Amino acid sequence: MAAVHYPGLPSHPQHALAQHQRAFRDFESLLFGIDPERYRRQPSYVEWPINVIVAHVHDVERYFFAAILNALQNPQPEPLDDEATAAVAGEP
Repeated sequence: MAAVHYPGLPSHPQHALAQHQRAFRDFESLLFGIDPERYRRQPSYVEWPINVIVAHVHDVERYFFAAILNALQNPQPEPLDDEATAAVAGEP
């Protein structure tokens, strides 16, 4: 069954990307005003410091961007490894 799109409303992919963008902006807003010491401090041995969380989110966002771009550019996209992700994302 084909997906139904109602004129004037975002498509399912548009809606999903908008939700992702809102969540990412919410995440970014949590980082404002954090002092450098707290940014690197390990809360406990089972929790990640903020700088590790930010690095993880960066890696996920990088792959997410490349996967979306890959899907838009290729009718039959293949899964991306790190090298292909870098190439699609335009990294050196």
